[in-house]
Amino acid sequence: MTIIMYISSFSSHTNHWNIKKLLLGPQNLLVGKNAGGKSNTLKELWYFLKEILFRDENSTNGEWEISFYSYDDEADIEDTLVYNINIDKNKRKIEYENNNDWVNSPHPITTNRDKTFVSKIKAIRFANTEPGKAAIRLFEQEITISSIAQSLSKVYLQKVVEYMNQIGYSIEKNYFEESTQKIFITEKGTDGLLAVEKMSQGMFRAFALLMYLAYLIDRNEISLLLIDDFCEGLDYERATKLGKLVFDICKKNDIQLIATTNDSFLMDTIDISCWNLLQRNGENITTINSRSQPALFKKFPLSGLSNFDFFSSDYIARHLQKEKA
Repeated sequence: MTIIMYISSFSSHTNHWNIKKLLLGPQNLLVGKNAGGKSNTLKELWYFLKEILFRDENSTNGEWEISFYSYDDEADIEDTLVYNINIDKNKRKIEYENNNDWVNSPHPITTNRDKTFVSKIKAIRFANTEPGKAAIRLFEQEITISSIAQSLSKVYLQKVVEYMNQIGYSIEKNYFEESTQKIFITEKGTDGLLAVEKMSQGMFRAFALLMYLAYLIDRNEISLLLIDDFCEGLDYERATKLGKLVFDICKKNDIQLIATTNDSFLMDTIDISCWNLLQRNGENITTINSRSQPALFKKFPLSGLSNFDFFSSDYIARHLQKEKA
C-alpha cells in the first residue's frame, strides 16, 4: 500500500505577511521578481508547520489555513483534510473541516498521518550553502557534508556520483576518509583527491544538495522538501540539469517539492504547470497558477514564448486585462 500525501493549499494572515491561498501540487516552483515574497512565503509555511500546527504554545498571533491531500492507491481513496488555526492574544482556536462543517478541536492537531508528514519536512537555503564550511545550510541549522557521508550507505554514495555525472560534473568516486573525517572526490582525467571545501561554489551547492537528498531518501526521513533560491549561482547546463534531476527524484520518491527561484535557466526547464507566480503588494502576497487561471496557462504554449517570457513579458497582464473587459 502506498499513501501519497502533499500540502494542497496554504493561507497565512499575520502581522507581517498576508498570503492568499497558495495552491500547491506534488511539485512546485515559486517564481517572481526580487523582493516579491518568494522566500518569505517559504519561511511562513515552514514556520507554521514547525512552530504552530502541532504545538500547544501560542508563539504569535495570526490566522492560518492549510489543506493536506492524501491518496491511498490500494483502496483507491482520496481525502483532503483542512485545518484552520486562529491565535489571538494567546487564545488558540483550532478547527478542522469534516463533511463541509467546521469542528472545534481543543488540542493541536494529533492525526498521526499528518504529524508524520510534518516531522519529515526539510528545508534548504541553496544560495547560503558555501564550500568553505563544507556544510549544507538548512533553515534552522547547518549539517556538515562529512556527517552526511558517514551515515550514507555505499549504494547512495555511488548514486550521488551518478547524479553529479548526469548534471555535467565528471566524478569517478565519492570518498569518505575516516582518519580526517573529511569527504573527497576524484575527477576523471585528474590525479589526487579533491576535498569538498575546495570545490567551486556551484559544484559544491549541487553536490551538497544531492548528498543531503540521497541521505534523506536512504533513511526514509523526507516527505516535503523546501528549497530557497534553487540553482542560484549555477551555469546554464548545471542549473537546467540539476533542476530537472531534483524534480524527477522527488517525483519518483513521492516527495513533495516546493522551490523558489528567479533563475531564468531553471524557469525554462520546469513546466509552467508546476509554477506559482507570486505578486506582492506591500505585505500582501497573491499567486497565479494553473489551478487559479487554467485558461491563461492552457493558451500559453501556443504563444511561441519561452517559460521565462511568461514571467518577464506582459503576457499575463494582457490576459488579465482581457478577462476584466
